[in-house]
Amino acid sequence: MIDSILSKTETLFFIRMDGCEACEAAMPEVDKFTSKHPRTMVLTIDANGPIPDQLGVNVRATPTWVFRRGQDAVVKVGFMKVTEIEKWIKHLGGTL
Repeated sequence: MIDSILSKTETLFFIRMDGCEACEAAMPEVDKFTSKHPRTMVLTIDANGPIPDQLGVNVRATPTWVFRRGQDAVVKVGFMKVTEIEKWIKHLGGTL
């Protein structure tokens, strides 16, 4: 099911973990990004849940960002502000 959704849209995954200070600091940035770019699917998921495995991502640290378009996925680790998220996605050829 997740593959059928992902194959049709650009998706930004924000992979976080409870107790991670950088994850907590990034949450408002995720919310701002989502408000500014409602056409980009943004999913916040738990690093300890089953979805990171389904994405084929080895989560070594949090926060982990995964930008996926079809079968192509690019991973970035660490805190990012909205402007950094936007620049990263544009650099990858994403549409905002």
